[in-house]
Amino acid sequence: NMLCALLIIFLSSSQVADVVARDHGSCIDPPWNNAVAQVIVNGLESARGLLVNGLPDLGIPPLDPLGPLPRIPFSIDTALMWMEGDVNDTMLAGLAEFVVCSLNVSIGLTEKFDMDMRLASMVLNGKYD
Repeated sequence: NMLCALLIIFLSSSQVADVVARDHGSCIDPPWNNAVAQVIVNGLESARGLLVNGLPDLGIPPLDPLGPLPRIPFSIDTALMWMEGDVNDTMLAGLAEFVVCSLNVSIGLTEKFDMDMRLASMVLNGKYD
């Protein structure tokens, strides 16, 4: 109950930052359905800088770009194409360009957490065999 009271005080304060509105096609603006979801979206938006900069004081490196990743085998088998191989020394960039399109949270008799998150731009560079 104390946690709920603190959350209500936090949500009613004027210090809750608003997320910058973006136009992303089918995304909902604002992407949250209530105050709890708004806090979660604001937290995710605040974490964007951590992906790019990491936390050097704690020894946590940046995660965007991420890599080099270890060897990843792949197999593509469709009606139009068949390909099999491995990618090595792969760098993944663009993780910090995520977009929270919608986030729905319901708390009560039935708890629900539903999030639509998209990557606006993701680049994968590596060597393939």
